[in-house]
Amino acid sequence: MAPPANLKRSCSSFESRNSGSPIYNRVHRLIITRDPGKPIYKASSPVALINGLIRAIKGHESSLNAGILYRDVSIGNIMLTENEDDGFLIDYDLAIKTSNDRASGAPGKIGTKVFMAIGALRGEPHSFIHDLESFFWVLFWICIHYDGRDEKGEVKRRIVPEYEKWNYAGTRELADLKGGLLVEEQRFNEAVTGFTPYCESMIPCVQELRKYIFSNGRRWLGENKELYSQIKAVFDKAREDPGW
Repeated sequence: MAPPANLKRSCSSFESRNSGSPIYNRVHRLIITRDPGKPIYKASSPVALINGLIRAIKGHESSLNAGILYRDVSIGNIMLTENEDDGFLIDYDLAIKTSNDRASGAPGKIGTKVFMAIGALRGEPHSFIHDLESFFWVLFWICIHYDGRDEKGEVKRRIVPEYEKWNYAGTRELADLKGGLLVEEQRFNEAVTGFTPYCESMIPCVQELRKYIFSNGRRWLGENKELYSQIKAVFDKAREDPGW
């Protein structure tokens, strides 16, 4: 679990009689917390994965309605409770306050690069739309790399060279790589056939999400809060799949 952000040190001061310079009386505080859950990629089933994403997106929407723009959706910042019936976001280090009537305007290129939205990678003012796109990339990344658990109960992760280079590409190059993946539906459909066996059941869900988040193969250039409910509806539909 990440440590609490922006801890402030309380202190008082007085001036030394000899030097005239202030001497600080520092107070050391230690906060001990219990791990509240586990990262989303450790979900024990596709249904648990969806549960965590739905709840995290609801939490993101609630934060936005309260005037807070999150800006760092990533695989390590979406958590599941231990019983996997709930999910939540952690690490608000990069979150900012925003006015209720304007959710954009924050500086771009903020977040964890691999999961950043295409527009954010290109330096656009950060919007909640960018964060919603990041949820998509988190799910895509999990489906490409994670393949359930081994006989010891450890998470199985595979290396896929085509996507490992996303970690090292510059922001412009990565924006182009992601854009090229999404423009043509056929190319994207070929990409999802590369999902791990564990995540193959997620293919229809991811394909449908793409149609909302990248309408007609294009990303949103404006703001559309209806996208929250559309994404949640896609996840709800997938969660109710009798095949699971």
